[in-house]
Amino acid sequence: QPSRTAPNSCEPSCDPNYFNTSNGQCTAPNVLRCNEGFLLKQESNLIYCESRCSPECVNAHCLPDGTCRCLPEFIPAEESPHICEPLCDPPCENSTCIGPNQCKCWDGYQPTLENVCAPFCDPAVVDCSNGSCVNANTCICDAGFELI
Repeated sequence: QPSRTAPNSCEPSCDPNYFNTSNGQCTAPNVLRCNEGFLLKQESNLIYCESRCSPECVNAHCLPDGTCRCLPEFIPAEESPHICEPLCDPPCENSTCIGPNQCKCWDGYQPTLENVCAPFCDPAVVDCSNGSCVNANTCICDAGFELI
């Protein structure tokens, strides 16, 4: 059997006017085999492979029954079971979970402990030396002090 990577080898071809091979491969002349998770479909004069899961799974595998199973460290989105979102455990605070256990702090916050972002008070904007930074560039003064 010839290597598929060898230059100048004879490989089966599917007529591009009738076959879309983007989710499968041509296994014999004008014979399309679909990749796992895809089904062979024909629409007028075009033969192609369509995902078993419609809409397609995001961060998940398409199962033979047409449902999506999330990849490890991802969980189903509440409103869209075909979309899996990254899992951050513990949950992100004052930030957005952008990948498994990866939090991106909101504007005006900075990372502190694992998955926790604390408000940041820029000393050039507000002096919190006699108070506490409670929100982005927002200070609450200690007793006996006032913000001026």
